[in-house]
Amino acid sequence: MKRLLIPMLSFSFLFGCQQSEEPKIVSAETNVKHLVSYKDSYVGDNSTIANIIAHLPGNAYFHQFSLQTKKKPYYISIDYKADKNLNQFEHEWSETRTKKTLLNNATALLILVQDANAVHFNVHTIVPQSITITRNELEDFYGRPLSTYAASENEWRKKVIQQIINNPNKVDEFYQLHPITELE
Repeated sequence: MKRLLIPMLSFSFLFGCQQSEEPKIVSAETNVKHLVSYKDSYVGDNSTIANIIAHLPGNAYFHQFSLQTKKKPYYISIDYKADKNLNQFEHEWSETRTKKTLLNNATALLILVQDANAVHFNVHTIVPQSITITRNELEDFYGRPLSTYAASENEWRKKVIQQIINNPNKVDEFYQLHPITELE
């Protein structure tokens, strides 16, 4: 169940997860077939953004998100943290898994949300981590506009997930250029 929190910043809306009877979706892979139904979304569509996040890897630890829609650049900010079992959370958010998950999730969101310029992540592990991944960074990395992947499930699976996201060397290549930092 989602609930609206008081905005922390004048341009953001925060949505928190509350414990409910409904189990969280736990996925390790991106369900491209389901996600393409959200192509051509906009940053200001809160429920669509929440639905996209719910179908991305790491969603079991999704805590809240905020949307910057008042002025450009428009972006989505997502926090992941443990509800209860910190040891399990630390295991799930190991360095390798964190890199893969955040690159995947930023790519998916920027493919689907046409006016988003960036996605910011905070991962509240023992040593909290933070990164902002921009559309321009990903388009330079992939060598083409991200919107082209929304047109074809097969292209998204083949060119993004199989050749990049599931290739540890390519993931490391991205993070050499755009490192994750410790959250202050």
